[in-house]
Amino acid sequence: MNNNNLLFQANEDELQARHSHLQSVTQVGEDLIKAGNLGSDKIQQRINEINGAWDNLNDMAAHRKKRLLEAVDFYQFFADADDVDTWMLDTLRLVSSEDVGRDEASTHALLKKHRDVTDELQNYNSVIQALHEQAGNLGDQVSGNYLSIICSFH
Repeated sequence: MNNNNLLFQANEDELQARHSHLQSVTQVGEDLIKAGNLGSDKIQQRINEINGAWDNLNDMAAHRKKRLLEAVDFYQFFADADDVDTWMLDTLRLVSSEDVGRDEASTHALLKKHRDVTDELQNYNSVIQALHEQAGNLGDQVSGNYLSIICSFH
């Protein structure tokens, strides 16, 4: 995704650089019209066409930028969701263990581990809540199916 952003930035820079050339060309055309040049109507028509095409190009570039930024958010969400999923699988492995210890020392160690996991679950709630918010900000990018999976984590 980073390469796409670099390419888009280069495209934005080129658009910006060419805008001054466009302005100078249209200024020459307007000067010809003011001077009463023989083809003034055609010159004005061509200026209008060029300006319309330029506006359309800028609109398309803005739409492309918006889509690229949405894609970054989309893929970041799934990377974060994968991290949460991995953490939850590790935690599930710990809490579903049938091991109750072999003696008092090992039982105390397991009890401490259980308390640590319980504390971590409490603390991880904010991470999952942030993931909910991140999913909500994606809007239509994430289907209801993925949202229901994430909501089931909470």
